[in-house]
Amino acid sequence: MRKRSRAAAHIYLVGMVLIYIVPVWLMVVTSTRSSDGGGVFRDWSPFRFQALVPYDLDLGGYRDVMAVGSIFRASLVNTLIVCVIVVVAGAVVNFLAGFAFAYYDFQGKNMLFTTSLITFMVPFEAIVIPILTLVQRLSLVDTLAALILPTLANGFLIFMFRQFFLGIPREMYEAAMIDGAGVGRVIWHIYLPLSKSILVTSSIVLFLAVWQALFLPLVVLRSRDTWVVQLALSAMQGTVQMPTWGPVLAGSVITLIIPMILVAPFMRYFKLSVLEGSSRG
Repeated sequence: MRKRSRAAAHIYLVGMVLIYIVPVWLMVVTSTRSSDGGGVFRDWSPFRFQALVPYDLDLGGYRDVMAVGSIFRASLVNTLIVCVIVVVAGAVVNFLAGFAFAYYDFQGKNMLFTTSLITFMVPFEAIVIPILTLVQRLSLVDTLAALILPTLANGFLIFMFRQFFLGIPREMYEAAMIDGAGVGRVIWHIYLPLSKSILVTSSIVLFLAVWQALFLPLVVLRSRDTWVVQLALSAMQGTVQMPTWGPVLAGSVITLIIPMILVAPFMRYFKLSVLEGSSRG
């Protein structure tokens, strides 16, 4: 009975993996296919096994999508700029907010913390209009700052940092303060080294949130000079500059590979932070 249940579990897991991997592999293979002789989708209707096999390789789509002056290339640069700023500044903002909620008592603390929790429970679509109104009043529409500022503070990350700091003995903080260390030195020499794994986790969360964002850029950005990668991909289909599916699929593969390359080396810290959180919980 146990062998049957284990075999069923393995079959289920393999099936789930295939459900996620096959479409991605199909996208990669199709992006390298020549558009001659029936187009990149010639094995799709009716669907044949050849659609999953790389043949008739042509990297023209990648050359077109990364050509100088292309929409995608410029948007890729914009996206990387926004990601770097949000990851660095956002980690600082959420780290300090979580530290303040964990170690300081001030008027309205519980209300502010509850509000920060509500922000990541509310669907983004429900607050996009207030964000757009605020961005317009600050005269930041059609600038990268319109993407950066609303993304820095994250209610989930503030909660995560707060719980992490509450798990550290408070006596450590009090002893350092009694010895004459300032708050800045305490954070820099004690809490920052202890927070390596959770800082990496917060950076991954912020990076993926910005990289995958489409709705906010669609609302606050106007000109192509400020477009980010997801907005450029959605606009490439049917344009004069990118009239075929080859560059679109090539751009999709690039947007998939870059996060994998950047995030994969830090996944061990992500796992470590999850284990630390579960052990403290």
